Amino acid sequence: MEKISFEEFKKVELKVATILQAEKVEGSDKLIKLQIDLCVLV
Repeated sequence: MEKISFEEFKKVELKVATILQAEKVEGSDKLIKLQIDLCVLV
């Protein structure tokens, strides 16, 4: 795994979300449709 500098890390935007609902996508074995709440804090 490649390491990044602290300056590059500061550019990363991390988000936390709560999964409200998850359901299978019809016709697919691997896809899941998610409804999320991004919990935006100001």
